[in-house]
Amino acid sequence: MTEHERLVMRNIIYAVETGGQVYGQKDYADFTEAYTNSSSEHAITIGAGQWYGNEARTLLLNIKSADAATFKKYDNAGVASDLTKTDWSNYRISKTSAKAKAIVKIIDSAVGHRCQDKLVDTQMEAYVKEAAALGVTYMDAKMMCANFRHQGGASAVKRILAKTAKPYTLDHLYAACQTDTGNQVGAYKSRQKMVYNALKTHITNYKVTAAEAIQAAIKIAKAEVGYFEKKSNANLDSKTANAGTANYTKYWRDVDPSNQAAPWCACFISWVYMKAFGKTTAAKLLKHWPYISVPQLSGLFTHYATPKVGDIFMYHNGSVFSHTGLVIAVSGDKFVTIEGNTNDGSGVVAEGIGVYQKTRYNSQLPGSKFARPNYSIVTSINGSGEDPVPPSTWVTTGTAVCTGDDVYVRQTPGGTVMGMVSKGTKLELDGTSSGVWVHVRVSGIGIGYMHQDYVGKDSGSAGSSPVATAQKALNSKFNAGLSVDGIWGPACKKAYIKAIQSALNSVYGAGLATDGIWGTNTSNACAAHVLSEGANNLYVGVLQIGLYAHSITLNSGIDNDFGPSTKQGVIKFQSSQGLAADGMAGRDTFARLAGV
Repeated sequence: MTEHERLVMRNIIYAVETGGQVYGQKDYADFTEAYTNSSSEHAITIGAGQWYGNEARTLLLNIKSADAATFKKYDNAGVASDLTKTDWSNYRISKTSAKAKAIVKIIDSAVGHRCQDKLVDTQMEAYVKEAAALGVTYMDAKMMCANFRHQGGASAVKRILAKTAKPYTLDHLYAACQTDTGNQVGAYKSRQKMVYNALKTHITNYKVTAAEAIQAAIKIAKAEVGYFEKKSNANLDSKTANAGTANYTKYWRDVDPSNQAAPWCACFISWVYMKAFGKTTAAKLLKHWPYISVPQLSGLFTHYATPKVGDIFMYHNGSVFSHTGLVIAVSGDKFVTIEGNTNDGSGVVAEGIGVYQKTRYNSQLPGSKFARPNYSIVTSINGSGEDPVPPSTWVTTGTAVCTGDDVYVRQTPGGTVMGMVSKGTKLELDGTSSGVWVHVRVSGIGIGYMHQDYVGKDSGSAGSSPVATAQKALNSKFNAGLSVDGIWGPACKKAYIKAIQSALNSVYGAGLATDGIWGTNTSNACAAHVLSEGANNLYVGVLQIGLYAHSITLNSGIDNDFGPSTKQGVIKFQSSQGLAADGMAGRDTFARLAGV
């Protein structure tokens, strides 16, 4: 999701949950007692996004982790203790209690607002990806599905998609949800209308203004300040590692690798525009591609004598234009730039070592001029729908594996569906990609494209990967009868949930049916029995198996002992999933380990 899409989604969710269905309106300080919304809600609900039960606990843990001092300042009632010792699936306190008042102060603090925004963004990103995996391709439609998911769960999304005419457009989804009678989503007709209208206004029919485009480019440029060029091709993505004076940068790697080790001030501008708007639009803004020579650019643009924000600064050394930067602020004779391949200080350095913000005075730069790109041609920010360059960590060649459930292979990028593959399916890649779409060969389907979000590195040969270790453990500890092939597919997922149920029964007497289905009883039992460092039992072994299934290996191995190695593994997994990284394994952690 782009930053604009995240903002729109956040404004929508806040509006329908606590903002009176007014787009952008919200109540960060909301506190709702148990049973207020429905007889099935046995715990409190808090915040602008209405986080219930264990989600409320996650939010508070995130705030505590982000700013322990602020949390402690407002927690005069023992909320911190409840976060580790209380079952939040049944956390019921009065709105007038001291704990409730402390929670309201915590969530309504500045850090509380930031953590609420981050949590809802993380959830919506995940829900949009779920919709994509179900075959929804239009962003406004995926965001409508995220709304359904937030309100009624994954089953609601699948239920409404089953009623929706193809292609899955926003209009078709809205029509289908109106027929969802007798269910939570369909019953809230005013909510769905508000969401539909907001998406139509802010996503479907959204037009980027020139001012927004300029600020998008400036934001990306500012984030690069402090980047040092490298002495070799190593650590190109690090701002400071491998610093040197050989002109190796991530900017050349992404824009034009054939020029790596050449001066890069102009390349930096190309990279900023490409990151902000995609390569296609960047080329239009610059009137050629890539911008690597200031004299060449100067021959394509009108030369302005005084700068405006968003201009490209072209420094003249008395003979030629020799250096460049992006103008980010102007005040009379003074202007501020972000420049690549320069040094700190007030002078103009055409062959420096890094990205710096510079303050300059136009009257002191005779001969220097300013090019003015036409930002009104920008139609989307952050490359949405355009031609972004994949990050270096993306997999495009060799053997890979599908990382999602029910992922579609398409004949063309985003086009006709050829077939659907499950998590763990082996993929062969030939290096061809089109934006975020990677060319794959899949046995039984043929050659097509898959979205890069669902293409991961192969876990290795059978019997040697962490996944294979997890499979062996399930077989030895729970007689799962799995093939040890290093592929975590549907059978492994079901066997793992059975292992969770068996261990809860064995260690805690939970009385669960060992059916491999993640239902309410299993979820509640996981919430009631939170594992932390020092525990030693079969349930810890199941936790360790889950970590190995997600390719997180432990120094201790799978030994049923929750020691420092296991705690670090849990923290690593929680961080990767956007969960509160507290090193304790409760319902949310086990649910993600189980893939639900």
